[in-house]
Amino acid sequence: MTIMSAHAPELEAELATLRERAQLIRLSAVSCLGDAADQAERVHLEWEAEQIDRRVARLRDRLDAPPPAGTSPADGTARLGSIVQVEFADEGVGRFQLGEIADLAGIVSAVTPASPLGASLLGARAGDTVTYAAPRGRVSALVTAVS
Repeated sequence: MTIMSAHAPELEAELATLRERAQLIRLSAVSCLGDAADQAERVHLEWEAEQIDRRVARLRDRLDAPPPAGTSPADGTARLGSIVQVEFADEGVGRFQLGEIADLAGIVSAVTPASPLGASLLGARAGDTVTYAAPRGRVSALVTAVS
């Protein structure tokens, strides 16, 4: 999945924050000299910095990847990366981005394509009514916008 260009500024800001955090963690790890407890803390900090580096690499790959053919938001069909606004009969309005949770943190509410709601939104267009199974029974929602 590629990241829609509308989200690139938020993700670039997240990348900068993650890089700064990794640098601070590495500086803290260098100062952990001494007894076994200090060494354990150093190992933990190095592991945490590696996790951040992996997240940065995944985001960078996604930001740098060209969008797949036919995924223009102008065509109005909900695909991976789309933000879909829906109106629930009894719960108001919700905005969801279709994608993997790990890649969407902090942008909008995320919904995976494997979830019942996410599966029902894939391929939907504004004006469509989608229905999916929820713990409390079948739920319908009107798709009001796709971007």
